[in-house]
Amino acid sequence: MLAILVFLLCLSSILSFNFDTQSPIIKQIDKDVYFGFSVAQHILTETNTAYLLVGAPLDSTIFNEEVFNRSGAIYKCPVSFKSNDCEQIPVDFLSRNSDEGNYLKIFTH
Repeated sequence: MLAILVFLLCLSSILSFNFDTQSPIIKQIDKDVYFGFSVAQHILTETNTAYLLVGAPLDSTIFNEEVFNRSGAIYKCPVSFKSNDCEQIPVDFLSRNSDEGNYLKIFTH
């Protein structure tokens, strides 16, 4: 019985978050490229600024004046109520053999 009480007290101290259904933040772009397929929150430590990182797996991207068709793109969106303030993050592709239909691969250390 004591173990259950301790477990419930520990469980109550866990931090959590809720989705705001009254005033949601909606982001969109003018392309049909599965924008929003993946979403992550990121905080830039230098400026302590929060961003949403939004994936668009069918979008094209430009890097060093070279176009990669349907290779996938990542957008950086400030946490604001503006719906069209996202900007594409330039990504250097690991393979220069990127043809249409290749998907973006991200590696983290």
